[in-house]
Parts: sequence; C-alpha cells; structure tokens
Amino acid sequence: KRKSTSDSDGERSKKKIQKTQTQKQIKSKGQEEDEVLESKSRAEAKKLVEQFAVALTGARPSEKFIGITKVTSGAILVLHEGIIPPYAQDLDKIRRFDDLWLLFLEKLSSIPFFSDQTDEEKEQWLSEHEINKQTDIAELDGVLIKLEQIGKSNLVNLSTDSLQKLSADSNQIWSPMDIRDMFPRKAGSRAKRQTLFFLRGYWQILIESEIPEQKADIELSLASLSLETRSYNLRVQETNISVNAPVSKLQCTIEDLYQIVLELHPDQTQDDIDDISQGLNQFTPAAYKSLIQKIVRFNALSVLFPDKKTYPANFVLVVACSLLAIHGGSFVPDIQRYVTGIESFLKRLAICAFEDAFVDGSKHKVLVDLLTSAFLVQRIRAWFPPPQCFKEWFLFAQQLMNERRVFFYSTKDEIPPFKLTRTEKRPLVLASILLDEIKSFKGDLQMVRSIATNKGKGVPINPKLARPDCMHLFHCVDQHWAPNIAYFMDAAQVHKTHSGSHTGAVFHSLFENLFVRVTGINSRKTSIDETDPFVVAVRKAQMLTLLAKQCRPTPQAICHD
Repeated sequence: KRKSTSDSDGERSKKKIQKTQTQKQIKSKGQEEDEVLESKSRAEAKKLVEQFAVALTGARPSEKFIGITKVTSGAILVLHEGIIPPYAQDLDKIRRFDDLWLLFLEKLSSIPFFSDQTDEEKEQWLSEHEINKQTDIAELDGVLIKLEQIGKSNLVNLSTDSLQKLSADSNQIWSPMDIRDMFPRKAGSRAKRQTLFFLRGYWQILIESEIPEQKADIELSLASLSLETRSYNLRVQETNISVNAPVSKLQCTIEDLYQIVLELHPDQTQDDIDDISQGLNQFTPAAYKSLIQKIVRFNALSVLFPDKKTYPANFVLVVACSLLAIHGGSFVPDIQRYVTGIESFLKRLAICAFEDAFVDGSKHKVLVDLLTSAFLVQRIRAWFPPPQCFKEWFLFAQQLMNERRVFFYSTKDEIPPFKLTRTEKRPLVLASILLDEIKSFKGDLQMVRSIATNKGKGVPINPKLARPDCMHLFHCVDQHWAPNIAYFMDAAQVHKTHSGSHTGAVFHSLFENLFVRVTGINSRKTSIDETDPFVVAVRKAQMLTLLAKQCRPTPQAICHD
C-alpha cells in the first residue's frame, strides 16, 4: 500500500515536471515566433525608410517626384496643385521602432519643405495630413500635375496618340485620372485600377542637387545671337561646366521654324512646305532621322516624292529638320530611354557631319554648339533653343550638302574616351566628350574619337564622282526604322543573303547587305549600282514599305451568311 502511494506520487511529480517543460516549450516557441515577427516588422520598417516614398513623405505643390519601381521607372511628375497625403499604416510601421522613426525624421530634412522644421513640427505635419486609405494619386481630390518626363515607365506602352498628347507640352497641366484613363483595362478584369502607376509607394520626392555657385572649370558659350542668356551649371565627368545659353520668353513653334526655312529658300512657298509635310505623313522620329541622314549621305540635288513632285534636297532637308526638332519624341529601345525630338535633331545633325561629310576648322565650333545644346535639352528639360539658333543650324545643314569631302576616321581600333581638363580647348575633343555624356551607339562614339584623334583630317574629293541628280524619298527606308522591309523583299534574294546566317538572326545578312550596298552608300565615296538584282529588289521593297507605312488600310466589306 505504501509502495502504491509512492508510485502515484512519483507519477504526479513526473507529470508536473512534463507539464512545466511543455509550458516552457510553448512559451519559448511563442517568444521565438514573436521575435521572428518583430524582426520581420523591423526589416519592413527599415525598407520603408530606405525607399523614402511619397507614401511616407507626402508631397506639396511645386515638388517633383520620380518613379522608383519598374512601373514608374524614370518618370518625373510635378505637383501643380493639391496635397498628396502620407499613408498612416506605413508611418505606423516605422513609429514602432524609435531609432528608425528618428532616422526617418532626420531624412525628412533633405526635402526643402521640412529642412528648417523641428522634429515636432515634422511630426505635426505628418499627423495632420496622413490618411488611412490605400488611395492612389489619381483618386485624390484637387490634385493636378505636370508630366515632366516619361522615362522607362509603363507610359511608353500607351498608344501612339496618347504618347503624342503627353509629350506635346511639358507645361500641360493634367488631372492624374485623365492619364490613368489612358491605360487600357485588361479584358475581363474587375480590378479597381487598370494600372498601379499612381500608387504613392511607387514615387519618391526628387531632390535636385545643384552644383554650388562657383567659377566653372570650363565655360561653353553657344553662338552669340544678341539674345538674353542664362548660365546653366552642369557636370561632365568630374568637372563643372557652365553653359551660357540663349533664352527666349516665347516658346519656339513649327511656324517659327517654317519662317526660317522660307527665309533661306525665298523661291519656295508655304504650300511647298505643306506638300512636303504631307508627303512625310506617318513619319516617326526614327524616320525623320533616317531621311535627314540619307539626304546628307546620298547628297543628291533633289528629292522625288511618290506623287512625282520634286523639291531641292537642301529644302527638304531643313523641312525634315524642323519637323523632327518640334516633335514630342519617342522611346528608343536601343538605349532604353525616351528621347525628345529636339535632342534627336541636334545629335543627328552632328553625327551626319562627322559620318557623312566634312567640316572645316572654322566651323568646328558649330559641332560643339550642337552637342552642347543636345546635352542641355537632355539635362535641363525647361530649356528649348530659340528660333535664332535654328537659322544657324539650318545653314550648317545646307553647307554639309555642298561639301564633297568627308572626314577620315577608323573604328577598327578602340580609342579610349578623352578626359576633360581645365585647359581643354580643342573643339573636336570637346565634341567627343559631350557625345560620350549624351550617349550614342558605340560606333558613333568611336568614330568621333577617331576624327578628334586625327585632328579633323579630311579625305580629298574624288573628281570621278558627281552628285546624283535625284534621290527617291523611299531611299530613307532602312532596317533601323522599318525592319519590316524584310517582309517586302524578294524571297530569292532573302534566301541568297541568308546563307550562313545564325537562326537567331535570320535577317542579319540581308540587313548588312542592305546597308553596305544601298542605304549606307555615300556618293562622295562611291555609287550605287542600280542594275544589281539585289538593289532592284531593295528598291521595290523600299517603295512598298513606305507605301504600307503611309497608307491607311482600305476597309473591307463583311460578308454575312
């Protein structure tokens, strides 16, 4: 009996110990889970502080914010009117951790609005304006914005018509909802929003760091045109440069450029300009760039349009330059950047001079002006060249047409970029440095470095080669802006050129032959054999491609059973 009682006491003691251990294990496991959750919460709060999105900081009139996700990448908005409130739930996630909250308040000082405020004043503004709704910018009452830059954001996927509207005027004031409505809704989707573009967590206040006012290492002045000038401080490599640029209170228009064109060509009329403009309908920036380069490269005396009308080549050249310069721009996949029409025009004209013609030393400064202006419009979106600049550039373009020499250059040996120094005054070297900053194709960069290295040496005129009388408009059709030209080529010629091509680049040989034997031909160096069967096939394909680009499909009758 005593033994039985002893055994029972032992079992109870054992169970008590086991229960205590179990409770400790449960408590320990709970503590571990709490610690894991706490760690995750802290990591999330820390990430929010690092992202420093508008969802935390809010935004106030005149502040700019830049896209920080794939959806909004590179886009820049300016808040014209209204307040974008911070998101209370995100702020509360940071408030849980005193050290992160203090870090966030300190970081707010980098925004000019908060820079002179105490921590208490910052907290007061946040608490007064925060909202507890996951509302996007387009859904906020009274908010108006300006679209300063499209960048690589999802805006580039909008229709051509929508992109043209968004790009037409950087000072246009938009309701964010109007822009959001441009995004198509997926078929069958019941989502509240068809895009996440305007989520506050996808944007960050843009703090533009200006170079301190100080004497610049190098000063570049655009042509003196007796205009008011403004100094812009920019950074090239590790050097501060000051650009004195002419400014105009009135925005340059296509009418201003057409007036300059008619001053340069008094024998032509506005009707002639309108006919050429109509003949270039449906042309994209890439098409204008191709036409400008082909006119300079082929160097014919006139251009023949599909309606059989012929115009002086240098007249067509400056009309095309005008249309490109005033164009809103387009997204360029090769460099993954949205490029405005004015930047495209300035850079293309400089490249044409280097690649296809020759410029005397007395005019090397114009090349620097062109690339300085391209750099300026790329970095200072508010600046646009006044009309007086275009007159000088159009004259320069026409001088290229009268030049039968070409620059000597080679792209076989890779030349390292030039380094900008305080004493650098050589125009061709400065042009090369500026082109490196603006960015271009590798071949272009190497070409300009080679020309600068060879001090602008030219190739003598070949007296056996005369300027062609005429260039068909369709000569500007090439694989760069119209790769579908391959589908209009004679099948036999495609198979012939395809021999040996890699399966992943079926048309590589075709496009290479297209450039070497047709569109890349410079009449200053050689001529095109128009009797060559391949050239004949290309001419037909160019004509059909241009026709397909410019003509609207004829509506077909629908047959019902």
